[in-house]
Amino acid sequence: MAEGKKKVKIMKNELNKFFIVLTIFVIISFCLLNGCLQEASKEKPLIESENSLNKEVPAKDLTNEANQQKEPEEIKEEDIDCTDFDGNKEECLLHQGCKWSSDRNECDSTSLMKDEDEQFEEDEEGFMQELEEIIVPQNPSNEICKKLPLLKSLSYGNRYYCLAIVNHNAEFCRGMDEENEENICLAIVKKDSSHCKKIKDVSAKHVCYYQLAAISKNINFCDDIDYDENERLQCYFNFVSNLYWFDKSEEIKTEYCNKFPAGESDKSTCLAFKERNASLCKNNVNCLTFFEQEAPFCENKRIILKDCVRDRAMTSKDVSICEKLSGKKRDDCIGDFCTHIELDVAICDKITSIKEKQSRYIELAINLANNVRESN
Repeated sequence: MAEGKKKVKIMKNELNKFFIVLTIFVIISFCLLNGCLQEASKEKPLIESENSLNKEVPAKDLTNEANQQKEPEEIKEEDIDCTDFDGNKEECLLHQGCKWSSDRNECDSTSLMKDEDEQFEEDEEGFMQELEEIIVPQNPSNEICKKLPLLKSLSYGNRYYCLAIVNHNAEFCRGMDEENEENICLAIVKKDSSHCKKIKDVSAKHVCYYQLAAISKNINFCDDIDYDENERLQCYFNFVSNLYWFDKSEEIKTEYCNKFPAGESDKSTCLAFKERNASLCKNNVNCLTFFEQEAPFCENKRIILKDCVRDRAMTSKDVSICEKLSGKKRDDCIGDFCTHIELDVAICDKITSIKEKQSRYIELAINLANNVRESN
């Protein structure tokens, strides 16, 4: 019995030693394991340590490295370079600070465009100030020119065109808004049709030759219209009819009328203008309308009514006849009257359309200036 108890005691002692060794082994293993994980956490802060007990770990450190993606930095609108989107309209328009330029297929910065526009306005104001400082004589023509534009929405270019022609000063031509307008201005001031040749727009080219011939009183400028025979003939007719309405038939030369083809009705009309003789018109109503006629004359179906009424006002020197017309036709009638029959700004003021009135102001100023030159 004593022998059995002794064996049990020995077994308990051995078991205790085993548990002590096991406990020490566990503690050492724990320490070693914990230390290794800490080292690993230093090298890879984004990997979670399972044994980091009682330690708060930032949310970003608890994210699995395989699933974590770095968020792109937010690009501020002001840092965007719009030129990066040249050729890409859709991408360009996604940004408030960018504006698409269809003609150049490029993406522009709206802030840059604003700066350029502001600079342009400053430069233009300075340039306009230079033109305003050009001294011109005080006379009715310049007074009319300086009333322009009649509205702020209308171009200042008309003001400088008027001043350029009235004063024969090409400096004012620099104030034109468009290249075509500048070429017309230079052609008239310099009496040089080469500027008309530079104009590509056919309508503007016609205006250039017509005005150059009429204002310079040189019908030969019409000869330079070598691209359209009908326009050249119209230029001739415009020239001689202007002299007729200005009561200057004595300045119409036979050679002018010979520029029209033989047998053409416009040739006989030119000769009728020259002689101020309606009988030379024969039965041509388009010639007879330029001479005094009774009111029923306009009932003729072969003639354009609005032109006939205008002609009645001008031949009878009675602007009130224009009131028989309305709208643009009325304004055209009054405009022709105040620039050819009675050169009076008060009559031009009866024109309703501001744009048409401004155009007639220019024509009136030029005609008044030409009359003064001829009288001196």
